[in-house]
Formats: sequence, C-alpha cells, structure tokens
Amino acid sequence: MSLSNVRASTQDTSAGTSVAIVNNEEGTAAIQVFVQAGNVTTYAAWVRGGTGGGATNGGQISAADSISGNLVSATLIGTSGAYLYNKGNALNLRVSANCTLASKILTGRVVFYDSGNNALFISPTISFTSDPTYQLTSGGVYACVPVLMDAYGALKCCFLADSVSGGVWTVTMQAL
Repeated sequence: MSLSNVRASTQDTSAGTSVAIVNNEEGTAAIQVFVQAGNVTTYAAWVRGGTGGGATNGGQISAADSISGNLVSATLIGTSGAYLYNKGNALNLRVSANCTLASKILTGRVVFYDSGNNALFISPTISFTSDPTYQLTSGGVYACVPVLMDAYGALKCCFLADSVSGGVWTVTMQAL
C-alpha cells in the first residue's frame, strides 16, 4: 500500500487566517497579520472484522488470535503485510470497537511494525466492553468507549485479540 492510499493532503490556497489587525489614526487597517493553514492531512481508517458478514484485515473477531508463536505470522499480518494498517506519519491512534452482543469484553493489543513488516513492539493491553445502553443499530451492534494511544513512531500496526468473552467484534483504528 502506497502512502498516497493512506492519507490525503490538501494545500490551503486561501490568503490565510487573520490573527491580528492594527488600525492607524484614520481607523483603517494599517497592519494585518495572517497565518496560512498549510497542509491538512487526513488518514484513512483501518477496520478488522465486520459484523455484516464481511471479513477484512484478518477476519471477524470472535475468539482470541492464535498467532503460531510469533507476531509476523501470515495469520495475523496477512501475506506480505496485507492486513497491516499503514498509518503514515501519524502520532496517535484512536482505537474503537463494537460487538454484536451487549455486555461482552474484548481485550487485546496493538502490534507495531516497521516498513519491512517486522514486529517492533506491542502496546499495553487495551479492553473494550460493549455497552448495552449504546446500541448502534436495531440489529444489535453495541458501541464501546474508544481508546486514544500513542503511535510510538512506528509505520504500521494491527490489532491482536488476546481474549473475547462472546459476540462478533469489529475493531477500527484511525490515525490522528
């Protein structure tokens, strides 16, 4: 996946945002200071799972991952890293999850990789609980409180499920 597929950048072509105006004795603007916004970078989201029957980036999460003893197995990262999220130069991640059943718990970690798909390190354990009061759809998809975390300067990452108490889970990561 090339970087252009991961993020989009739009140059600000306006004159900028006025941050200060100094008037002269006649009451007209004598000095104006503008700050140009520069590039605005947005990142595509990464989704693992899919409660609508679709299985993306490693498939639906309904049980703990079995990774065959290492963090670079094709089961976890896909062939040639196809399941990895290329988060570009983003400094932070928002990790969110939802589940098909209420009051279920998913625990896992974010695994970080370099450009060659070599595992670098893992995040602390994060946990999601599907909240029965926040049903997203009438079909029974329950939301969880998202987690904000440091992206640790790594280029790529994926979600590793440590334990699942039930239901089918979808995890979404968004670079910030």
